[in-house]
Amino acid sequence: MRRIFPFREWVIAEFSDFSGAATPPDAAPGAPKHARYLQAVQRLSPRQLAELVARHAARDRLFATLLLSEAGMLGAADTSGLADLRTAVRDASTVTAGSKWQISDVETTGHRLAAEVEILCAHPATPAALDLVEEAILVWDDLSGHLRDAYDITRTEPQEIAEPLVGAHRDLCERLDLASDEIAQRLYRLLARCHYDTVDVDIHADLLAEHAVGMAGTAGC
Repeated sequence: MRRIFPFREWVIAEFSDFSGAATPPDAAPGAPKHARYLQAVQRLSPRQLAELVARHAARDRLFATLLLSEAGMLGAADTSGLADLRTAVRDASTVTAGSKWQISDVETTGHRLAAEVEILCAHPATPAALDLVEEAILVWDDLSGHLRDAYDITRTEPQEIAEPLVGAHRDLCERLDLASDEIAQRLYRLLARCHYDTVDVDIHADLLAEHAVGMAGTAGC
C-alpha cells in the first residue's frame, strides 16, 4: 500500500523520481537535491503548484497514474493500464516475426514492457494484472535470447528488463495477499515455460515461506 504524504512532499518525491534524483519524503534532511526541491515548492502558491503538476501529468503517463492513485481517483474499474500492457505484450510477441528487425527493436520493446508494467502496477492490484505480467515475463524471456546471442552489440542486459518485470510480479502477489502455495505454483509454471534465467525466485523468497527451500535450486528459468 502506498503511503500518503502531504501534497507538497509527495510532489517533491515524485518529481525527484522522474528527474533521476529520487529522494523519498522521509529521506535524510541533509539531502541537497531534496532540500532544493522543497525550497522551490515552498515558493509556489497552491495554484502554481497544481498547474505545474497537471502539466507534468499530461506529459507523463506514469506520473499521471500515480497522481490519480494518490488522489483516490483510480479504481479497479479503470482498465486502461491492462489495455496498454496487453497491447505492448502483443506487439512484443511479433517484434521479431519479420525479416527487418534489429537488436535495437528488441531493446526498445523490452523497455516498453517494463514501462507499461510499472504503470499497470500503479493501479489497484487485480488477478488480471498479475496474469498479464506473467505473459509479459514469458514474452520477454523469448526475446531475451536475441540479446544473449548478440551480447557484443547490445546496450541492454536482459536482466535490466527481467528484474522490474519479476519485481512487479512479486509486488502484485503481495498486494493480492496470495497464499504461498499459489505463489509457488505460479512461479513453477513460469520456470517450466522459460528458457533463460529470466525469473529469479529469490525476489519472492519472503513470500514463499516453506517453499523457499524447495525452490532454492531453481533461481532462474
